[in-house]
Amino acid sequence: MRTLLVPVVFVLAFTTAQAAEKGIYVGGNYSYSRASDDSASRFSDAAAENFSGYAPYAGYKFNKNIAMELGYSGLIEQAGNKSFGSTSYSDDGRYWGVYGDVVGMYPMADDISLLGSVGYARVNLASTSLSAENDSNAYRFGFGAQWDISNKIGVRAIVRYVGTDFASINNYVQGTVGLNYQFQ
Repeated sequence: MRTLLVPVVFVLAFTTAQAAEKGIYVGGNYSYSRASDDSASRFSDAAAENFSGYAPYAGYKFNKNIAMELGYSGLIEQAGNKSFGSTSYSDDGRYWGVYGDVVGMYPMADDISLLGSVGYARVNLASTSLSAENDSNAYRFGFGAQWDISNKIGVRAIVRYVGTDFASINNYVQGTVGLNYQFQ
């Protein structure tokens, strides 16, 4: 009986400890992005060289080191006067995207973790005055940190590189700051 009891207790203790590290979480980020424009395209100028946005997301933590996130990125309104060469015009640039990331977490202390992410996004960039719209596949990777304020709430900051296949914007760098809530 003792021989059977020791492995059962070990398995129960291990699965109980692992269960606390697993689970669903949701969050939201404020983002600021800077686009890299490789050509003198009016379309990319209309989309804005720098833009602010938001990104709600949901994730599943498989253990303390690996999670999967799905999210949406949107642009905070970018209306205004633009210029292209000697021509000035008014435009509303729009951007949105959906993404999936694998997130690696490396605990540095009880409440601080380093983060690394890699993923794929499908993004859309539109200009109302030009009646132009483009979709793009994009790869993403980034690094950051998270501070767990409590066992349910975390604050994080991540800087990401996003490579697109738009004709005029081939990549952008995105900085995000946000909160997430872990269901347990």
